[in-house]
Formats: sequence, structure tokens, C-alpha cells
Amino acid sequence: MPYPNRNRPRGEAADSRGCPLESSRLPMRPQSAQVARRRVRETLELFGADPAVIDDAELLTSEVVTNGLVHAARPGGEMRLLIFRDGDRVTVEVHDPSRALPHPDGAPDMLSESGRGLFLVKSLAADHGAHRTEGGGKAVWFQVLAWRSRSEADLPAVRS
Repeated sequence: MPYPNRNRPRGEAADSRGCPLESSRLPMRPQSAQVARRRVRETLELFGADPAVIDDAELLTSEVVTNGLVHAARPGGEMRLLIFRDGDRVTVEVHDPSRALPHPDGAPDMLSESGRGLFLVKSLAADHGAHRTEGGGKAVWFQVLAWRSRSEADLPAVRS
């Protein structure tokens, strides 16, 4: 299993994600980043995610898809976008045909036009990672806290 289920003790591998909320095939072309962002936004809105995190999920999706386009593009190739709910988190996975796993280097050069994607994922995601897939290629994923737990939702608003 590529990432832990937060409701399960570490070390117990079980895939509890079930069916994805969204699954899309994306051609290897620049427009796919926009399509992926839109799919993530629409899916999270449809399933009642916290509006405050939808922008972050959209940004991180764009970064992961763009990295796939830059580093894994093959003529006629495609990527796959999967969106899962795992408790209060949403997991976004982007599969591409390259088996090369990303290697983020420390802090990026903020004056450079590129190189900040994985730094943003590391900074904004609750969890993230990458793994090789059985059919060849890899999946790069991130999780964000998208739904407040029932106990949080039932708390009265704090007034100052």
C-alpha cells in the first residue's frame, strides 16, 4: 500500500480507499493540467469538501500533473488522475508512464521559473509520496484534510 490509512496503526497495510470519487485519463499535453484542476475542484465541491482547502488541492494537482508532463511525457502517452476519500482526507494520485521517482531537492531557488512543485506539495499537503505501479510507471500522490470530522463540525463557532 503506498500510504497509510490514518485510522489504522502504522504497519498494518490494507487498502480501504474503495472506489475512487473520480478517475480520469489525461493525454500528455499542457491542457491536461487545467482539466485535472477542474476535475479536482468539481469533485471536492460535489462531495462537500471544506471550501478552504479546495484551492490548495487544485494547486497541488496542477503541480503534480505538470511534473508528470515535464518529466514523463511520451508521444501518445497518457496520465491517470484518481481521487479518493480516506476519512477526513482526500487523496489525489497522478499516474504517469515514467518509472523514475521524483527526488525533491531541499529548498528551491525562488527566482527560478521552475522547480517549486514538489516543494509546494511538501509544504501544503498533510502527506505525500510516490511509488512505482505494477503496470509500469509511477503514481505521485498527496493528501489534504478536506472534511472536518463530525466532532469538529458539531462544535459551536468561537466568537471574539
